[in-house]
Amino acid sequence: MWTAEAKPFDFGLNTSNHFVDAVISYQLPWFPLTFKWMSIVAGKDPNLKTGKRNFTSYAKISYRHAWNQFSLWGGIGYTPWGGLYHRAKGGINNIELKAQYDFKIYKPVTVPVFVRVAYNPLAEKFHVGGGVSVRIPYSFK
Repeated sequence: MWTAEAKPFDFGLNTSNHFVDAVISYQLPWFPLTFKWMSIVAGKDPNLKTGKRNFTSYAKISYRHAWNQFSLWGGIGYTPWGGLYHRAKGGINNIELKAQYDFKIYKPVTVPVFVRVAYNPLAEKFHVGGGVSVRIPYSFK
């Protein structure tokens, strides 16, 4: 629920309750391998020692194999230095496996449904989740 106290447009280093990532991603054209880099550029991401922005970053390499509407994903994520994802140090912080099925509603609209399990070695925790979205392709041509 949204309240005035939530301050949805506050992206201050020490006052915000949310953050904004800048993301760059590249998939090899000849093999289903994707490289992704994300860095927090706005919102709450202070370095507790210096008081400046951490620019917490995350790199991920993932592989996808698809059969018709079903796909299986595997990936490894790495935090190169301490920050929001792990305050003390960097390292591998995500080992993930995801299964997805794309229900075709109306050509070309699909509804991807997925389940995901991930392990974070830095925090020594497992995460299980799932989700549903609607994919409507659009081109700026």
